[in-house]
Amino acid sequence: TYTGVVHRDLKPQNILLGITPQGWVGKVSDFGISKSFESAGLTNITKPGEVLGTPMYWPREQITHYKYLNPATDVFSIAAVFYEMLTGKWVREGFEALFERCKRQRRLAAISDYMNIIIGNPAIPIRQRNADIPEPVAAVLDRALQEAEVPYDEHKMRDALAKLRYPDARAFRDALLAALLEAGFTEERIREGQRRLSSQETDPPDKKAAASEEDAPVRKIPDAPPNPPTDTPVDLAAPPS
Repeated sequence: TYTGVVHRDLKPQNILLGITPQGWVGKVSDFGISKSFESAGLTNITKPGEVLGTPMYWPREQITHYKYLNPATDVFSIAAVFYEMLTGKWVREGFEALFERCKRQRRLAAISDYMNIIIGNPAIPIRQRNADIPEPVAAVLDRALQEAEVPYDEHKMRDALAKLRYPDARAFRDALLAALLEAGFTEERIREGQRRLSSQETDPPDKKAAASEEDAPVRKIPDAPPNPPTDTPVDLAAPPS
């Protein structure tokens, strides 16, 4: 268990799912750029030729206050992961167009490109993407994705972010569980859904096919947004277009 640590690179690829007798369990991995938030100022946003992290899941303070990040920054990032799971979209407009433009221009995205998108495009409220999400759940996720101009003083900035969103992952989790209960997703119902998913993973293919025919039709899972190119370092020298 990690406490007092800012991960700074929460994204779908860094969340591992495992099956236990109680159902699915998620575990956070890859603490390669994490820091104690008391010493986060010792690390820069980049190293030569590369961006540290994945900007599609960054809040704006990861651009403007990258030296003084705290657990509220990770709250935004994990909420952005949940947002993508529920909508098939990143929280901001602009990234898809950026990657298409870079592909046409045969260049990699520059840090200035990411800065322009993050600073200029706030998170879109989740029910504008998927109106089927229960309002209590949407309210918690939208709060976790709030951004604002925050003070440049390190301690004032941390206090402002804690009040703006949720101060840490525990507070966010508690609020999300309460919202799920309010929306009718009891713990028993959630566990039952986890057990069903777990049994589908371990059943042989013929049994899975038979079970799927008996089940009621379900809504199609949204398509995930396109993956940005990651095979080469980001070109920090490339000018924004």
